[in-house]
Amino acid sequence: MNMQFRKPGNVLLATISVGICCGVCRAEPPRTSQQLHSGGTYTDKAGAKHPWTINDAHTLLWDGQAYLPVGGSYYAASLTSSVPGAWDQDAAALARLKASGIRDLIVVPDGSLADVSDANLQRLLDFLDSNEFHYGISFGKGVPEPLQGTVVKPASYKGHADASLTATWQTPFADTGLTFLAEVSTNHYEVARFGTSSFADGSLTTSVEAPITAGKVVPYLYPHKSIPSGTPGSIPDIWSGYDGYRDRLLSLFAKVKLGKGFRFFVDPLGDQLSLSDEIDYLVPDSRAFLLEWESYIRTTYPNTEDAFRAWGLEDAAVLTPAELARLKPLWSNDVDIFYFYDPARNKMMRLADALQTRWWADFINFRTRSLQYYMNGISDVLKRQVANVPVVYNWTMNHPLFINMSHSGFDGLGFTANRRGDRLAGRIGLPAVSAADQAAHTMWCIETSARPEYESTTSMQAGDIPYSTSGSVNAEITDLRRLGIKGFFPGGFRTSQAQPGVDWFKNPASLAWLRDAGSSFQSDTRAPDYLPLSLPFPIDDPGPAVIGPIGTTGVNWTPRFVSGEFVDWWPTLVGYTIHATAGHPAETALSCLTAGKEKKDIKFVAVAPKLISVRTVTGAPVPVKLFQTNKSLFSVTFPDKNPLIFTIGDQPAITPVDAADDAIKQLQGLAIYTRTVKSQASEAARVA
Repeated sequence: MNMQFRKPGNVLLATISVGICCGVCRAEPPRTSQQLHSGGTYTDKAGAKHPWTINDAHTLLWDGQAYLPVGGSYYAASLTSSVPGAWDQDAAALARLKASGIRDLIVVPDGSLADVSDANLQRLLDFLDSNEFHYGISFGKGVPEPLQGTVVKPASYKGHADASLTATWQTPFADTGLTFLAEVSTNHYEVARFGTSSFADGSLTTSVEAPITAGKVVPYLYPHKSIPSGTPGSIPDIWSGYDGYRDRLLSLFAKVKLGKGFRFFVDPLGDQLSLSDEIDYLVPDSRAFLLEWESYIRTTYPNTEDAFRAWGLEDAAVLTPAELARLKPLWSNDVDIFYFYDPARNKMMRLADALQTRWWADFINFRTRSLQYYMNGISDVLKRQVANVPVVYNWTMNHPLFINMSHSGFDGLGFTANRRGDRLAGRIGLPAVSAADQAAHTMWCIETSARPEYESTTSMQAGDIPYSTSGSVNAEITDLRRLGIKGFFPGGFRTSQAQPGVDWFKNPASLAWLRDAGSSFQSDTRAPDYLPLSLPFPIDDPGPAVIGPIGTTGVNWTPRFVSGEFVDWWPTLVGYTIHATAGHPAETALSCLTAGKEKKDIKFVAVAPKLISVRTVTGAPVPVKLFQTNKSLFSVTFPDKNPLIFTIGDQPAITPVDAADDAIKQLQGLAIYTRTVKSQASEAARVA
């Protein structure tokens, strides 16, 4: 899903329609009153019962005690390897971890867990249980079926003709591609020629000779790709592979007995699910996907004529929902290629207006709902038929996919720390916690792995850990604790050189670093109930909000997938209105652009100033000054540039008088300047 931050033009003397405070903007624990408590009871192989719940502070409570793990992912060679001595290596490595004081692990297979031998898995888990480890189980690559479909990203696959009038593209995982010559017209592109070609050795070359009747043409490619399961930043073909994969998992776990040390599942559909980069633009074409997409079309548009109008089709009156599901758009974002391609009939179909069609909105909505259905479905299957423990998915991007609005399904969010410092908090930690805050039930929040930053990988040796000292480990865990994270698995432990990735065994001292960080975390009696202060903003209309700290207030701005409006009272005030949930009134955060070292008093007009309340981001009340001579006038003092939160009861709007005065002063100054420089537009601009 491609979120765009819009910046509306200046709105002078605009109005805010806000209502009674619902607590959404308050610098308080961000959980809403609708959030239910996740929980259950796990029965281990000995018959002992272990009740668990997740509290409002994202902490997993196990047997009535806070479970605050610090450890790492364990890549056991013996799960899949038939090499003699593999189990002896694993046993020795685990004994080393135990002796170093590290008892919290995530078991990770090299491939897909569904392909692991039940005997090998049972041997490993029995060892962990008998040696007092606490562990989660990851599913590795998960669903094995590769994701197949057409990438619709014309801006990235715009070709250039060489001297021989051919264009060449190279891109990974592509097998075929639709090549398209677009004739440039005034406002958009028209089809001059199209055809399908095959890739050879990762490369595709096509002719760029235009028909005689065509004008200037531009070549485009729409590659068809088959992306292997487990590819970073991708998803497998869950639609085709889910049923068989689920059955293989149930068959495996029917032969495996889980013991007292077991705590949770991680990524049951596949490692690090993501719709990043090209995957967001890939339109799958497997039979299972098309059947579900067709069903969505039938449900959304019972009358197919409504689908034709919504999608902007001009000549599709004969298409059925099944035929509509096969169509591939040729536009995305701002590339105005006003056509669908029908692969079944090898035909182009023109749109009335690609900027008005709802195809992408329908596709994104369907894809998100469908993926969440499978994410929650496999979670419920595991909890009901294997073990009733929390199910965690790794958060990989700011996307509604990771906001579980169901009252069942997955119970936690993890993430990979592949950034350091402020970048880790702003790009990963805070958005992940915000997604947990928006769920229908409480979520456990943990770090599941740590990797070097992308920018630093070239200067590191293979397997190096992303920390150089004990202090750097402690500092990062401390920073994440401040965001509300309640479990840490930054370590990566490998027993085979054939397993690529971070390996903490390469630096013997690092095991003590993890142990000491765990002791510090687990000894903090305040940790289980700690929640940071936050101020939410609407992700589509953030105004001045930027994910991260608000000055030195100790409060963080956090994004929300809710509606809102950018408020622009230039040059005095800027902010946003946020609508938290359906049925709840809105609130508005305003920052004073002219506040600096001195406080700034701003006058407003309202119907009933007595109903208005204002507070700081930390929740402290701010006085509202009423005027006896004018019952509709009030003023508020902005102490600095940090936002204040306004609530105005049920009255319709407030208007900042000073914003109009400041804007007029600015315009007067500009008018004087234009006359000074003898601008030809001076008089017309002054009148306007």
